[in-house]
Amino acid sequence: MTGFRLREWEESDAEVLLAAYAGAGMATERPADVATVEDAERLIAGWAEDAVADRAHTFAVVDGVDILGQMRVTTQLRSTASAGSPTGPSRSTAGEVSAAQA
Repeated sequence: MTGFRLREWEESDAEVLLAAYAGAGMATERPADVATVEDAERLIAGWAEDAVADRAHTFAVVDGVDILGQMRVTTQLRSTASAGSPTGPSRSTAGEVSAAQA
């Protein structure tokens, strides 16, 4: 193991993403409209659009070349964040750490 790192998803990762969503316990995690490689490519393209619009950033968690999972950071709390908040990082209802407080 070389250590975990985050990288942007690439459309060429679509088969890996689709296979991960097919795994045990992932039925509730997979978007209902992602059933084919083409659907997974569209999902990844949507994540890239979210990043450009600064709505959310979705990363593949990798160890070397192996994709181990993903992390999505939203920006929904950015407008309400205060520097040095004594309460620490805020979590959205989906369990994502807000980029404003990460």
